Amino acid sequence: MAYNKAKEEYRWNQWKAEEEKILREQGVDEETIQKLREYDWDDFKAERRFREHQTSLLDCMELLLEEKETKESQPESVEALLDTEEYTEAYY
Repeated sequence: MAYNKAKEEYRWNQWKAEEEKILREQGVDEETIQKLREYDWDDFKAERRFREHQTSLLDCMELLLEEKETKESQPESVEALLDTEEYTEAYY
């Protein structure tokens, strides 16, 4: 499955809101909370860049199967082409 930025950003915002709530209850000052948010946001963006360029195993398997089907449908030599049913039916 492809990376869904909107879904992951929503999850990140939910997690971050909960974390900030706990930090405020513990008496952490707003400047520190803001620095943590900026650091975590940069980390989220780096992770997003990485995941957007990742290909899932399922996508790879589909590509390999398509490639295999294409290779099987193409003759390997002229003699193999001449021996195919399509050629025989078309020219004889």
